[in-house]
Amino acid sequence: MSKIGSFFIFHAKALMKDKITLIWILLLPIFLIVINLFVSGEILKSMDQKLTAIALFLSFITMMILLNGIAIEIANIREQGALKSYVMLAGSKYPFLFAIILSQMIVLFISLEVMTILTSLVLNIFSLKLLLYVVIYTILLLPISVIFLAIALLPFKASSLATISSIITIIFYYFSNSHLYGFEWLNPLYFFRSFGLLILNNFTDFNGLILLIYVLYFLIGYISLVKLDINSKTIR
Repeated sequence: MSKIGSFFIFHAKALMKDKITLIWILLLPIFLIVINLFVSGEILKSMDQKLTAIALFLSFITMMILLNGIAIEIANIREQGALKSYVMLAGSKYPFLFAIILSQMIVLFISLEVMTILTSLVLNIFSLKLLLYVVIYTILLLPISVIFLAIALLPFKASSLATISSIITIIFYYFSNSHLYGFEWLNPLYFFRSFGLLILNNFTDFNGLILLIYVLYFLIGYISLVKLDINSKTIR
C-alpha cells in the first residue's frame, strides 16, 4: 500500500503540473456539456428527461477522463520507457498501475461532481441526493475502471490511440440514446449511461444486462491488467 501511495502522490503532482492536459480532460467536457444544456435545456421538461441527460453527461465524462487518464496515459508512459523503470523500482507493475487508476478516479469524481452541480442548477433540479448518487456511481465504477487497460493492450502508438479514442468516443456519444435492437449495449457510453441512470433512479429500474456487462467489463479489465506488457509494442 505504501508503494501505491508513493506512486499516487508522484502521479498526482505530475498531473497538476500538466495544466493543458488537465484542462482538456477535466474542464473541456464540462464546458461542452454546459453549452449543450443552454442550447437544448428547454427541450428537457420532465424529471426523467433531465436525469437521462445527466446520466448521459456522466457517461461522456467517464469515457473521456478514463480513456485519456488510464489507457492513453499508461500507453504513453510505457512508450517513453518509464513504465519499465517504475516496475523495477516497485518490484511489480501493479502498484504503479493502481496508483494511476486511483488518481484518475479522483479526477473523475471531482469532474462529475462539478458537472452535476452545474447541470442540475441549469435544469433546476439541484439536490444533495444527486451529489450522493455521483459518489455511489464513482465507487461502483472503480472495480470496472480496469476495462480501460484493454485499450493499452492495442499495438498502436499513444498518439494514435488518443486520436482514435477521441473520435470513437464522440461517435459513441451521438449513438448513446439510440436503440439498435440490442446492439446498443455494445456501446460503452450506452452502458455507462444506463448504469448512471439506474443509480440516479435509486436502483428502481434494474436491468439484468447492466449486471452482466458490469461483470464482463471487470473480467476483461482483470485479464488486461494481468496481460499488460511493460515494454512498448511500437518502440524498441
